[in-house]
Amino acid sequence: MKIIVLFTLCLFISTSQIKAETYVTSKKSKVRKLLKKLKSEGTTYRIFKKDVIKNVYSVLIKTSALSKIRLKKVKKVKFKNQFYYIQYSSTKSQNAKRYRDQLKRLGIDKQDLKIIKRKQNFYLYTIKYNEEVVKEVDEVESELNLSLAQSRLHTEFQQGEKGELSSIYSYLLTGVEIEEDYYSGKFLARINYDSESNEYTNINESNIELDEFYLNKSFGDFQVTIGKQLFSWGTFDELSSFDRVNLKNTKRFVFDFGEEFRRPITAFRIQYYFGDYKLDTFFDFGLEEAKSMDIESRWSGLNQETGIIRGVDPSLVSSSLVKNVTIHEKQKEHVAYGLRLSYSGEGDFSFNYLNAYSENPALRISTTLRNEILLNSVSLVGLKSGIDFDYFRENVFGIDYSNNMFGDLYKFEFSYTVDAPMLSEDLRLVKVPKFKSMIGGDIEINLFATTLTWQYSHEKYSSDTELLLDDSLDQFVLNSSSFFLEDKLEAGLRVLFNISDSSRYTSPFFNYELSDNENLGMYYSLFEGSDNSFFGHHSDDSLFGLKFQRLF
Repeated sequence: MKIIVLFTLCLFISTSQIKAETYVTSKKSKVRKLLKKLKSEGTTYRIFKKDVIKNVYSVLIKTSALSKIRLKKVKKVKFKNQFYYIQYSSTKSQNAKRYRDQLKRLGIDKQDLKIIKRKQNFYLYTIKYNEEVVKEVDEVESELNLSLAQSRLHTEFQQGEKGELSSIYSYLLTGVEIEEDYYSGKFLARINYDSESNEYTNINESNIELDEFYLNKSFGDFQVTIGKQLFSWGTFDELSSFDRVNLKNTKRFVFDFGEEFRRPITAFRIQYYFGDYKLDTFFDFGLEEAKSMDIESRWSGLNQETGIIRGVDPSLVSSSLVKNVTIHEKQKEHVAYGLRLSYSGEGDFSFNYLNAYSENPALRISTTLRNEILLNSVSLVGLKSGIDFDYFRENVFGIDYSNNMFGDLYKFEFSYTVDAPMLSEDLRLVKVPKFKSMIGGDIEINLFATTLTWQYSHEKYSSDTELLLDDSLDQFVLNSSSFFLEDKLEAGLRVLFNISDSSRYTSPFFNYELSDNENLGMYYSLFEGSDNSFFGHHSDDSLFGLKFQRLF
């Protein structure tokens, strides 16, 4: 983002022999201009560069309001599921408010204007020059700021239509942040409570865990972060080939996505900025376990009554066999690393390499059980093991691209996985190449301030081996969001369509902003498809949900 932040400090020191001046700015173009002038005049100077973190207040204008007045489009951003353009930014809140008031006088409605505050890293250039000898620039004492991090309380209740399924999901996320000129850090704790009641079991889990817990330090063009941190790669919030950096809370299945779905990892991360490029690399120490799911949960992917595994044709893996086998979900060993080179110019382009685990585990059948199945000599008496859900490391190469075109945002991803695990027709686990491509974007419609986020994904396995499951998969995602009552009421629709097996998840929802910090939501979840399809597996689990969230 092109940040218009200008610090001008003119210091005149009068002595009997020395006349010195100091100029401070964050604009590299102004640095070049001054240095050119000083060189042409033969003036002695010294230049110092410092990486600082400050609050930046940005004035946003809703894109639908641009038709009322001519304004320069700086950069399109998404804020609270709506699109805005950044018109002005300053490190002083009063300057941003003054500019917002100026826009109001030009005819922009109050509800079309927003001021947001965020932390921003930028370079501060100090040029000291005089007619004789340049003295060192006095070091400014660093000030350490400790503050309460923005905390969140989330409580959610779900009730099945037939009363056979109900759950409560709640968490409190809170902690502190530290900030200094060269250092920053975040230390958060998460208190979780998760319960589920169905016809098979009652599950109650509660725990306290560290969430984000890291330190960050800047060294010139380098930024180093170590500890439990949350970040993502790729340009899509869902189905992305490169969104493998963080853990996923698979217990939440389709109910969460994006940042809510991710959990931090303990990693060492280095980011290097040079011009319009950024090199991003990380190493995950593997200290966190995957969020395993109780096998008795309705969302585990196994129907205990029928023995059907979610998304698997029951004729391929006998349901009678599955009912008699204890299915294990193995944890990720979880050491991973990756490299990402990004360019921000005309659009955002990135090249990615990951050596990491896939988001979902693959089905594995033991050699002994496989031989018995092939010989049709399986004895169900006393059979307790032989089928596992296991995670496997994959090498993934690919690119992603996003750009604003015709007033809307469009995205693209393509990936090549060298060694994706699949079951062959004779039930052996083989690793085969996989290609995945997706296209999508965000479309804004002026009617009711509506935003449509869509994406289409196609993946294809390339192998001479006959595979147990289909060698291709097509999926479509649509999220619609509209705002009413001065942006306090949000109404939307979320659709996940698995084209390959014609199953679908549909969820209309409403969110009402009780205050700037409180939100009340309601939604309905409907699963459709055949019993052995991915979403139809949960056709008896359609439910109503209520949720409350408070920021403080």
